[in-house]
Amino acid sequence: MTHLIDTVEIFRIVGGVEDGDPLLEAIKEVSQNGKLFISVVSHGEILSQIERVPDEALRKTASQNYKQLIASIGSTRLVSFDSPVAAKWATLTSQFSAEDYPDASSEAIMVAATAEYFGYTLICQEEGWHKFLKDTKFLYV
Repeated sequence: MTHLIDTVEIFRIVGGVEDGDPLLEAIKEVSQNGKLFISVVSHGEILSQIERVPDEALRKTASQNYKQLIASIGSTRLVSFDSPVAAKWATLTSQFSAEDYPDASSEAIMVAATAEYFGYTLICQEEGWHKFLKDTKFLYV
């Protein structure tokens, strides 16, 4: 089975999570029994946010945590956001409303569209996605 990890969950890892955290356990399980991918949209967002961390020590730790995550899943596991995915994003964006899902940023919808287009299971915390992603499976952590 192939999984795509949501940007919010990557931020949790970059910020530092304890051993035994359900997110880390899920990632270990997926890594052993399937494939784990990261959207290039998430990749860019993570790198951008790390650069904005004002405290140098925290920025260095976050950068190391992210590099470790990328090394553990493989740098070739970055999924592109190309024209067919953009078309899926446009369709999903037209279905979202601020009232139904107020926390859905454009980037979050791009990642969701990537999971939907490629048929990946989306690893996330947000349980509201199922309303809009009819053909996507979820692993909630």
